[in-house]
Amino acid sequence: MSLCWTLHLLAANQDVQDKVLAEIEDIFGSRECNEIQKEHLKKMEYLEKVIKESLRLYPSVPYISRWLENDLILGDYTVPAKTNISIVTYFLHRNPKIYPDPDKFDPERFSQKNSAARHPFAYIPFSAGPRNCIGKLFET
Repeated sequence: MSLCWTLHLLAANQDVQDKVLAEIEDIFGSRECNEIQKEHLKKMEYLEKVIKESLRLYPSVPYISRWLENDLILGDYTVPAKTNISIVTYFLHRNPKIYPDPDKFDPERFSQKNSAARHPFAYIPFSAGPRNCIGKLFET
């Protein structure tokens, strides 16, 4: 589904599609890219931003549930141990305090400049921590 959403977003955003195509043409030139190597993938920095932004809007893991082993203090509230909690990544990734204009498809959110100050758990398309999804390996 992630690939489908990425293709949909590229089709709906011609300017982004043009930048991805330009990056691919810059890497491979006019020759066919029959033998894509890992080195080629590392050069696809803009495509990586596109994929991350697609996963932000349409995460593979829409929510995460965890069983608290210890009390969790959130501001003035204490969530007791043995409580099942959920994090809805779909909404986390659309928090306007973290992502201005959150419904807009903007791959530049994932530039080094724009990502530097963002908390590492503000973007968790494959969950996070010791129980994160094996799909995380495909993110980069």
